[in-house]
Order: sequence, then C-alpha cells, then structure tokens
Amino acid sequence: MESTRTEWIAEIIAWIKSNSAQIIFWINGIPGSGKSTIAQTIAQHPDIRLMLISHIFFKRENTRRHDIIKLVAYRLAERNDKMAEVIVSRLHKRTLTLRDTFINFILEPLKVAESAGLLKEPIIILLDALDEYGTSESRTQLMQIFSNDFTDLPHLIRFLITSRPEADLVRALSSKTHVREGTLDVRTEESRRDVSIYIETELKKLVSRQLSAGPEWDEMMLKFDTAADGLFI
Repeated sequence: MESTRTEWIAEIIAWIKSNSAQIIFWINGIPGSGKSTIAQTIAQHPDIRLMLISHIFFKRENTRRHDIIKLVAYRLAERNDKMAEVIVSRLHKRTLTLRDTFINFILEPLKVAESAGLLKEPIIILLDALDEYGTSESRTQLMQIFSNDFTDLPHLIRFLITSRPEADLVRALSSKTHVREGTLDVRTEESRRDVSIYIETELKKLVSRQLSAGPEWDEMMLKFDTAADGLFI
C-alpha cells in the first residue's frame, strides 16, 4: 500500500544497487508483521523488476530439498548464454550433496560470468517465507551453504530472504559479515503508523458513503490501531 513501509523499501533498494559484500538481506519477523508484503513490493518495483531472476514463495507442503539450488541455476542459465553453457557443461558431474550442486551450478558459473565481465548489474533472487522450506532438519545443508559458501559469491549477487526467526535460520544468518539483517518489530512507531494507514484505508472501502474526518472517526481509528498492536494480520 502506498505510503507504507517506505523506509524498508528505500533501504532494500539502496542495498541492491550498492557493491556491498553483504550478499544476503535477511528480513525476519513474527507472522503478520508484513514480511511477504515487502518482498512482493520489491519484486514489482520498477527499479528492480529487470534485475530479478527468481522470486520463490515457499509453502511447507510443496517444497523439496533441491528445489532452490536447481531453480536458481535454471534462472541463471536463462540470464545469458555464457552461464547457460557453463551450467550445461556440468550436468554430467555427479553431485552427492547439496553443496556440490551449489558449487557446480551456481557458484562456479557465476565466477565464470564475473571473469568474463558479464555481471554488469545486480542479480536478485528473492526467497520469501524460507522458514516454510521443509523442516529445520531438512534445511541443514542449505543453511550451511548460506552461512559459509555464500561468502564466495560475486558482490553483484543479491539474495533477499524473508522468514520467521526460526532457530536454525538465526544460527545460519545472524551476525554474519555477508548478511544484512533486519527485524520487523511491530512495536516501532513505523509499524504502528503503517498499520494505521492500512486499517483506515481498508475500512473506508467498506463504507457506502464518504465519511468526513472528525473526532468520532479518529476515536474509532485509535481503537483499531491500539487493538492491532502493530500487526497487519
């Protein structure tokens, strides 16, 4: 919704366009704090859309262990012919682990592309609701890759990740030099302001006549805002 989450959007776009060594921007927060809405807004932003090669929204019931790596590799192959050639040339290689798959089909093709001067603008991969990707046990290898191997990626690669602050994600992503971390705190003035805008806008859509601003309306909005307690949900 226009005029909401403006600070977050500006910060994320500035990070995407920078040459920061922080490959990952991890946005975490409790359910209803607006993580996926921010991700969707970034995905549709006119300054970002052409840089986005993959936007994955996870649901626990339909994700498999290798989906992320393989799908991102496929999107990289679509990006340009040189990376496609490198990725295809590696299809015969035996990959015993998820890390093998990452190195063969993402890390090394990107390094080849970087050496060839093909990476001229940021490449964005958006992973929304990563905590819904299986269980903490099934995510173990993936989290190790995020935690350790992502430091070797070219600096123009940008992974925007949203999730709840599950323990395994916190261990893998928090306080890492290649990770920028942002927590959606529903208690902040920004969150309460944005929720207030959202509530009032949506309620006005439901009324059959134009309501004029006044003490009665303002009092009602204050009650709703207080009850929402910073949560969009």
